Amino acid sequence: MSAVPHFLDGLPDRHSQTPCREYPFLFVDASRRTPLKENVEEAKRLCATCPVKDACLTHAIANNEQDGVWGGLTPDERLTHASTLETPI
Repeated sequence: MSAVPHFLDGLPDRHSQTPCREYPFLFVDASRRTPLKENVEEAKRLCATCPVKDACLTHAIANNEQDGVWGGLTPDERLTHASTLETPI
């Protein structure tokens, strides 16, 4: 089971039908800890219209999620995205 649905537990009921809850195998393959390559594009397509996409991505970056598609991005894409968010001190 993916960690993605657990992130949603604290959200309002209106977000209970998010794609990752309905199709968790597209976002993280439980036996491999990463989505199958053929599922990545479908997961990203579903994320594109998800009402919690931005919150999901923020959660994944803040919690250093290493596996799966979160907020429409793969782990490598999240690293790249996160590096653009960091503000030099």
